[in-house]
Amino acid sequence: MSGEPKVLYVAPSITSGNQYDHNGKYCHIGTSDDELGDTEVTASVSGTSKGYYIDLANPATVTLTGIDATLKDHEFLIGVNSSAAYVYNIDGANRIYTKGDYAIYADYNSTSTVKLMGSGTLTVTSSNPNYCGIIASNYRESNNSYSTINTEVDVSEQLAATTGYTVKRSARIDNVDGTYTWKYTVSRQ
Repeated sequence: MSGEPKVLYVAPSITSGNQYDHNGKYCHIGTSDDELGDTEVTASVSGTSKGYYIDLANPATVTLTGIDATLKDHEFLIGVNSSAAYVYNIDGANRIYTKGDYAIYADYNSTSTVKLMGSGTLTVTSSNPNYCGIIASNYRESNNSYSTINTEVDVSEQLAATTGYTVKRSARIDNVDGTYTWKYTVSRQ
């Protein structure tokens, strides 16, 4: 037999009034199936995900509850609107693993931002140590303290959604497969 092996995509549970599934490989969340929008949307994502990713075309608040996502070399949550704010409400223990550069992406060459709120943990694994698994205009190599690898770092100034939340990033774990892992702990002050 020739050809590429078939990839099995497993979608997590996604709840949103603004979602469009595309070929079982990814979900586009926005007010339109093919355009960017300015209206804020909400979504909830939970469960196991394999190879599947989510595009966010509008400003969004996304609740992550017990997500366990594994991707080969792609981001799991992608903010594609260059002027949008993406807020991730962390509920309980969550994990995103990719061999790509980052697990969560928002256009860092624009005004697009990523913020965290809630109460729980988000463990991210990715291949580039300089991004700490997340990249956005408010969280880049220039201000994410990526070179601090042996101790916990308070990144609340960059990543906390509002005052009253604390976001701490664990010391970096260097994995044998060439990836790096960080655990973000989000809590109320």
